[in-house]
Amino acid sequence: MSYSSQRQANISNFNPQRILAYESDSMKAILLGVTKSILQHESSDRQTLFKTEHLGDYTLPDYGLEHYLPPPSISPIFHRKGLKIMDFACGTGLLVQDLAPYLTDATVIGIDISDSPLAAFSSKLDGISKVNPSLVVKPYRYDIIDEQFNSENGLQRPPELVYGTFDLITTTLSFHHFSELDKIVAELYKYLKKDGKLIIVDMYDHKDEYAPDEVDRNSAVAHHGGFSPDQMKQKLAPFEFASVEVSEKYVYEHWCSEDNLMNHLPKPRAIKALKDAPRRERGGRVEYLVTRSLVMAIGRK
Repeated sequence: MSYSSQRQANISNFNPQRILAYESDSMKAILLGVTKSILQHESSDRQTLFKTEHLGDYTLPDYGLEHYLPPPSISPIFHRKGLKIMDFACGTGLLVQDLAPYLTDATVIGIDISDSPLAAFSSKLDGISKVNPSLVVKPYRYDIIDEQFNSENGLQRPPELVYGTFDLITTTLSFHHFSELDKIVAELYKYLKKDGKLIIVDMYDHKDEYAPDEVDRNSAVAHHGGFSPDQMKQKLAPFEFASVEVSEKYVYEHWCSEDNLMNHLPKPRAIKALKDAPRRERGGRVEYLVTRSLVMAIGRK
């Protein structure tokens, strides 16, 4: 399967019905934890920052983590005037929604290849503006490594998308979907300022305990089982980051459909979950409660 075919598989996968599943209670809780890590990424206590935590069921307001993350613990970069952030493979905008109350004077652009997630993102813009009127948020449909796709779909290069201008680039729960990781990371690297940071948070389902990482070009999920910390370091090693820090950051409980289990978990774990895991019905489908992990990587240019 070519990159373009796999991209189409991802576009088809993230249809309006799939978006409803993506905006689940489990996913919102996960994104709150991810937001916490991003907001604290400059902490001088690196040991604590990269220590593995259990991600609980945070029942917090839709906007703001006030009871979970006191303002004094926020990294200074988020108080910087003129801060420029790219949320790459931004999906439905959950991360930007959670970051919004903490950005003093910033522009955030979201980049994704799929219409349905971006429509969900756009529906959040009024709410984000009410929380933080000074924040500029612009979601765009665009492929950063395939100009032919952009041309064929009438997609113009976002005016904010300029090399060497971003203080921070985030990509959350999306890395395992990318078949052309080398090309994507190389391009993201170009967009960072000197000392700018690429922050990646992605699934880790311990596939390395069963099999080596292989790219599946016949599925919307290119890297089944995600990436171990060592695998993530290997993916970033070819690039000239001044520093790369990686750890297994979160362990959490996740309600997953059967399709999600079979696409993401190593087959032995997926089969066991289908047999033994607690289950519930949601939105007309059965979901299974499984324990999963998230790996966080911070690369500084």
